Amino acid sequence: MFLSVKDDFARLNALLSGQTDVMAQVPFTQAKSQLVGDVRLIRSPGVTAQAIYMATDKPPFDDVRVRRALRLIVDRRQLVDVALFGFGTVGNDLYGKGLEYYDDSLPQRTRDLAKAKTLLAEAGHGSGLTLKLQTSTVAPGIVEAATLFQQQAKDAGVDVAISQVDPTSYFDPTRDYLKMPFAQTLWQGMTTLGDVYNASVVSKAPYGETHWSDRRTDELVATAVAAPDAAAARSAWAAVQRHLGVYLRAEVGGGLLIGGTEPECDPLQWVDHPDDVGTDVTKAVFEAQATRAARRLSTLTVPNRPRGVVGVYDVTDDWTPIYDKTNLPGYYVAIGTSGNQFKNAPLVGGFLRTIVDQTENGVDHDLHPAVFKGPYTGHTIELSTFSRLRPVNDKNSGTVLG
Repeated sequence: MFLSVKDDFARLNALLSGQTDVMAQVPFTQAKSQLVGDVRLIRSPGVTAQAIYMATDKPPFDDVRVRRALRLIVDRRQLVDVALFGFGTVGNDLYGKGLEYYDDSLPQRTRDLAKAKTLLAEAGHGSGLTLKLQTSTVAPGIVEAATLFQQQAKDAGVDVAISQVDPTSYFDPTRDYLKMPFAQTLWQGMTTLGDVYNASVVSKAPYGETHWSDRRTDELVATAVAAPDAAAARSAWAAVQRHLGVYLRAEVGGGLLIGGTEPECDPLQWVDHPDDVGTDVTKAVFEAQATRAARRLSTLTVPNRPRGVVGVYDVTDDWTPIYDKTNLPGYYVAIGTSGNQFKNAPLVGGFLRTIVDQTENGVDHDLHPAVFKGPYTGHTIELSTFSRLRPVNDKNSGTVLG
């Protein structure tokens, strides 16, 4: 027979009085004092994890700078030593430590108050930020961690008010669960990374506490889950855990060129007039991209002086270019290339020549799409693929990577 007792100390008293034979989730204070008599304490390392989460679609957490700042405020070692009385290990903002394919090589995120304050100032919270953190006595150490984080946040000018929620409704989706923008969670019982990400991270996940929704994340997780062998799975899960919204390649002179893939967490900067765009590299964007790359390359440091290239580009909704005629006779376009088609320029010229020749000779390209034949391979390409009238392709990455 199982008894459900929501209070930690009531459960303990039931055990000590002989009402129950076994108790889960012993309060850490009692565990630390080593229970005596005929009560035996069993310590079993596992993959259970406690965390503070933010709903990424709710202000101020919809600003990635705020989320980054809060992660940099946390003193994880102190949380383990004080809130958990040492009964735990430091996490790295990814659930699944101890599971197969968990990426232990990722650099450990640590506290950096100076950087946190800078990010908050850039996000418009230089004079302070007030937040409400919802917590509950759903497991030992949860409320204690909230209280300690409240103290840690003060060091960065963040005022955290703690609100305790009834434990019977805390994980009930019909009441409080999934409706709290800033709260704590407890994850346990997962046996694979696939379980973790499909339950909590992909779009419309049943336990999507952060409300994260990103097409590229969904694709990476699907690829990892379907990996045909261990080597492929390890590589695919590494890509999932290192999905940082950047791509990089070697640059002339021994440098590293880092570009962004426009993840959902990065706000787009729309412009009315391209000529009005400033050409100076902004410190915030530079440090964000360099820091993300450093999460992938552990020996990479972030330079003190921002350096890079600033420009504008045009893209289509599905990042596939348009090579086509227009509704204005005699006018043709090659647009929406996102700046990554320069290597294909000779081929694109061939595409347009084929479309122009056919159209100017009286054949309607919309009704009878032109076909290009490669001069060397002999392969044919249906140019309707690049039509202005084509349906949007929602199966590509939605990024510069194609």
